[in-house]
Amino acid sequence: MAAFSVFDPSSFRQRLKTDPLPGVEAQKRLAPPGRFPKEGEPNPYVANDQTRFAAVLLLLYPDPTRQQLVFPLIVRTEQEGSVHSGQVAFPGGKVEPGENPLETALRETAEEIGVKVSPEQVLGELTEIYIPPSNFMVYPFVAYVEQKPLFLPDAQEVASIFETPVAKLLSDDTRKIKPVQYKGMDLLLPYLDLDQNMVWGATAMILSEFAEVWRKL
Repeated sequence: MAAFSVFDPSSFRQRLKTDPLPGVEAQKRLAPPGRFPKEGEPNPYVANDQTRFAAVLLLLYPDPTRQQLVFPLIVRTEQEGSVHSGQVAFPGGKVEPGENPLETALRETAEEIGVKVSPEQVLGELTEIYIPPSNFMVYPFVAYVEQKPLFLPDAQEVASIFETPVAKLLSDDTRKIKPVQYKGMDLLLPYLDLDQNMVWGATAMILSEFAEVWRKL
């Protein structure tokens, strides 16, 4: 496992570029109930001709105080009509006309948390993930900067920012289950407990794949 003092961005970039990604199998470990069909059943949650596209950035950097590699997550502001209102997420957003997903991820990171990341600092891409409630296909990217950034959050989009060590993400203690009711059914929702923040849905699924890739370093 890569540690804070020996993390090699070039090795991680090479792994993302050449090794098969864990993909759906890793995403499933933290997927909401019913998100993926049982074997042999059709998948009702697939992209369609109305699907929009978005991109997010998982930004790695060293925290000299903790002596650990960390990444930020944002808590979105409460916004009426938004299906992701108040949720924990990566910086990111909708792909605008004329942009590719990577350009979107970098632009949104600069706009939402005030951190400018260059394309050269991007290590690679994880598996895209479809989000049924908002009908978005999301492309997740991973980047690394050598120094802890100064955050300048957009108050309209970001309620708060919190940082999580990669080592904590890898701990089994962070993976929990919450009983929920949905359409009259009692379900068990898997989530990540990161500094008492409930991280679930697409963000948790992306982190599940990232953790699987990391464990192979």
